[in-house]
Amino acid sequence: MEDIKKRIFETCDKLYREFGVKKITVKQLCQETDINRVNFYKLFKDKYDCFFQWWLKQMDKHTDEMIKIFDSDASFTQKIDKFIAQKKSHHSGYSQLFYRDLNILRPNDNPICQKKIEYINQRMIQFIISESEKMGIKQRFTADKLLCLYKRVMIDTMSDKEFSSFYSSVDDQSEDLLRFFFFGVIGQ
Repeated sequence: MEDIKKRIFETCDKLYREFGVKKITVKQLCQETDINRVNFYKLFKDKYDCFFQWWLKQMDKHTDEMIKIFDSDASFTQKIDKFIAQKKSHHSGYSQLFYRDLNILRPNDNPICQKKIEYINQRMIQFIISESEKMGIKQRFTADKLLCLYKRVMIDTMSDKEFSSFYSSVDDQSEDLLRFFFFGVIGQ
C-alpha cells in the first residue's frame, strides 16, 4: 500500500501543479495513477484527505531541508539564497490556481499541520534572532512580532490577487517576498 500511496502522491503533485486541488477528482487520480478506487479509499477518506496527507508529506520534506540550511555554516545571505532556492524547487511550477485553492482549503487549519507550521515558524524566528546576534544587529522585533510580520508578508500577500497580478510566476512572487521579509527584518 505504501507504494500505491507514493504513486498517488506523485500524481497529486503533477495534477495539482496544473489544475489546482479543487478541480481534481478521485477518478482522475485513480486513472492517472493506474489504480482502482477501492485501493484509493483504503488509503484516504476522500480527495481532500488525500490532499491533506500529501500536504503533510510536502511539509516534512521542506522542514528537513530548511533545518539543514539554517544550521549550516554558510553566511546569512548564502543561507537565504539556499532557502529560497529550496522553496522554489518545492513550489516550482504550481499555478496561481493551486495557491488560491490552498488558501480556500486552508490545510494549515488542520491540527497536525498547525503543529508542523508552528515548529517551522519557531525555527525560522530562532534563525533570524541568531543571525542578527551573529552580525551584531540588535533585533527590534520580538519573536511574536516577527511571526506576525512573516504571516502578513508571506501568507496574506501570496494570496492577494492585486499583488499577484504584478508577477508572471508564483516563484518570482515568493522570492521577492522572502527577500523582503528576511533582509528587511535583519536590516540589510
